Amino acid sequence: FDVYQSFYRWHINEKTNCFFNMYFDLVEIERRELENSISSSDKSMKSIEELYKKSLNQLETNKNQFFEDTEQGRNMGGMLDWNSKIRNELGIDNLSTFGVYQEE
Repeated sequence: FDVYQSFYRWHINEKTNCFFNMYFDLVEIERRELENSISSSDKSMKSIEELYKKSLNQLETNKNQFFEDTEQGRNMGGMLDWNSKIRNELGIDNLSTFGVYQEE
């Protein structure tokens, strides 16, 4: 996903860059969950394939909810909620890093 080569239809600014970064953090959260699931499985190819499919479905669900809640970075409430989830899971505060939606 290259924001400069894509057909993103909104202006690229701090909010949209924060939105993109948060999306990739959500992918990382799901990747870690998949890794943990595989580690605690019987590690058969069948189990891994099932866990992978389940992970892809969960990622798709999360992505759709993230896009809806954040309105691609334009909805402050959604950005705050998802930033909190990411901060709790990964210790990353995207809103602070990108200087958007800071509480007074």
